[in-house]
Amino acid sequence: MDHLQSWTKLAEGKDYSGWGIYETTFDVRDLGSALEWLLDLGKVHETAEAVLNGQPLGAAWKGAQQLRCTHALKQGPNCLRVEVGNLWIQRVHALPKPDLKALAETFGIRWPHYGEIEPKEIPPSGLLGPVRLLRLKHFELVLGNF
Repeated sequence: MDHLQSWTKLAEGKDYSGWGIYETTFDVRDLGSALEWLLDLGKVHETAEAVLNGQPLGAAWKGAQQLRCTHALKQGPNCLRVEVGNLWIQRVHALPKPDLKALAETFGIRWPHYGEIEPKEIPPSGLLGPVRLLRLKHFELVLGNF
């Protein structure tokens, strides 16, 4: 992909439920000293697992999509791999609607629309970003006597 976008906007991805893989390489010129690095994935729908230079960074889901990456980041070229899993609703929504006529004739209609409620919109899927490296400066605070 040229840019990050929801799979629901892609013809081949709009009905897909499962995992997708994003890979990129980037250069780091200066790691700095006394810095901690975080990988900020931005918006993720729904779960992501990241690997940097062969080192697992962990899973990101719910809340801030940030993973510590100081241990894996190196000066020079780096290889980032992010696997993202979406929701099952994308696939279920694409399935043909069942013919419930015989069921309704036998048991009657007990709920409107046979108990189905169509979602107003299908949620996005995939890594939407922006993906950024964040650096945190460590410092020591020495408190005097109180």
